[in-house]
Amino acid sequence: MRKIKYLKKEDIYAEKFIKLPKKVFYNEKLTPNCKIIYADILNLYSLSLNGDKGKRWRDSGGNYYCICDRDILAKNLKLSLKTIHKSIKILEKEELIEIKSRGLGKKSKIYMRNFKGDDFKKSEDNLEKSLEKREDCSREETSLDIGKNFLSEGKKVPIKGVKSSQHISYKTNSYKTKYYKTKRNTKKTPSLCYKLASILYKNILKNDSHFKEPRLNYWAMDLKPLVFEQKRSFEEIKQVIDFATDDDFWSGNIVNARKLTKNYTTIFIQMKNQMKNPNKTRSKAINCGINIYDKDKEKCKETENIIDVSSLNLREEIEKLGLDR
Repeated sequence: MRKIKYLKKEDIYAEKFIKLPKKVFYNEKLTPNCKIIYADILNLYSLSLNGDKGKRWRDSGGNYYCICDRDILAKNLKLSLKTIHKSIKILEKEELIEIKSRGLGKKSKIYMRNFKGDDFKKSEDNLEKSLEKREDCSREETSLDIGKNFLSEGKKVPIKGVKSSQHISYKTNSYKTKYYKTKRNTKKTPSLCYKLASILYKNILKNDSHFKEPRLNYWAMDLKPLVFEQKRSFEEIKQVIDFATDDDFWSGNIVNARKLTKNYTTIFIQMKNQMKNPNKTRSKAINCGINIYDKDKEKCKETENIIDVSSLNLREEIEKLGLDR
């Protein structure tokens, strides 16, 4: 790597630098872009004060101003025009600059604020106080960081007025546990809901032995609205779980407690209808259709219903059996 030349005292005065007042540099209300733009405008303003050309940038009251092209400013600073306009508005709001229009088609005049005014003395005092507070905060943060490292190593913490043998030792975990960002973590899991969640999991295992074991306490919290809000009994929910996991259609859809809670009313009504009419099932009609078109295309035989498929008059046969209702 090539060695750089170090800056010397005489070079500081010979070199040209863009200056930025301390009050602006440490102003917490200003963004970094505002400070850079202010420094560039101030550099342009200083050019209007030097030489004979500076007479052009003087108004009738003898006050100096500068004219800044925002497009050139955006190009030089590699910023968008939107950022330039926004930053200049902030500078004007903070009363660091003042903009006066020169009419249509002409660029506005920019006047710089004098920091020697009385109203800026208070801001300077406040600035020094804020800097002192910042230093105090940084010291506290470093001491806290040292304390965190000290605790993470599992060492004893010295306490004033306590013997060294009675010092408390702390140790923090080196990893962070991931939690779901839901309200379920903040509440205790009811034992009744936990039992229902375990029943649902066992029934799903009968259909799929490779089903991954879930977090049953989360499933229990998903079942909580059924028990406490809808006031449904334990036996009723258990019956619905057994029905849903045995049904040809619902067994493939109810794979967690949240889906059971969402479709509970639909499953419950279907279960009641099937209990009233045990011969009339939705699943049989679906299976008949699958057997006719996917398998032999000859006959669809169920326990009590036989459909003649030789004429391929499926609609009439379904109407005769009453499966379309």
